Amino acid sequence: MDFAPSEAQEITRKSVRSFAEQEIVPQSRAFDESQEFPHAWAKKMGELGLFGVFVPEKYGGSGLDTVCYAITIEELSRGDASAGVIAAVCNGLVCEPLLRYGTEEQKRKYLRPVARGEWIGAYALTEPGSGSDAAAMRTTAELRGDHWVLNGTKSFATNASVAKVIIGYARTGRQKHEISAFIIPTDADGFSVLKKEDKMGIRASDTVSLGFDGMKIPKENLLGELHKGFNIAMATLDGGRIGIAAQALGIGQRALDESTKYAKEREAFGQKIADFQAIQ
Repeated sequence: MDFAPSEAQEITRKSVRSFAEQEIVPQSRAFDESQEFPHAWAKKMGELGLFGVFVPEKYGGSGLDTVCYAITIEELSRGDASAGVIAAVCNGLVCEPLLRYGTEEQKRKYLRPVARGEWIGAYALTEPGSGSDAAAMRTTAELRGDHWVLNGTKSFATNASVAKVIIGYARTGRQKHEISAFIIPTDADGFSVLKKEDKMGIRASDTVSLGFDGMKIPKENLLGELHKGFNIAMATLDGGRIGIAAQALGIGQRALDESTKYAKEREAFGQKIADFQAIQ
């Protein structure tokens, strides 16, 4: 088996690394300290097609493979971890479920704008009382006529305060796993951002709590089959872990690069500290 990168993968690494070094790294510290969402980064990432890397071109994406996606997140995270997670959510947690489970109309209306970088997407699964045990969620969705009515709260939703659309989950039946997935427009009445988390790191990526208070969304915004949301969530998170692994790799590579550079420059006791056995 040939593990050599393809031409497309090499081009992806070169172009994303160049963008990160020129546009992200110089502003990284300022955005992290201010905890301000980097709208300029997001705009440029969208224009470069980095929000829909593996999405077919007919839906507004770049039409590349999953390895190119992993490379993209790695190189963005090498520049700044926040940039990596912003793009990873748009790709893996928003575009992926829309591409896999969405109707053609849903893909046209919601997938295309995210893949083209016109919208930022977010993901809302976790709740105050349900983290890893996602099936314990209490947010509900009740079908009333032509609309679903959502009530409840979500926690740790990345990108949500700046997103145009959210892939979210709510209980639609009495059984534990009777959960459904929904496409949630953030301009609907009853939607609110409740709290922004003050994090230890990755602070330019917003992480917020959300409230749904009698929020109405169209009946056709059910994503996939009724009561199949738990399976959709688990499958989506499986793919999302590719992005998390790539992010970790990018962060680690940057840390190694900076440490090596410092060790070769810093002098102590008459020599570069890189020459000390403990450093080597």
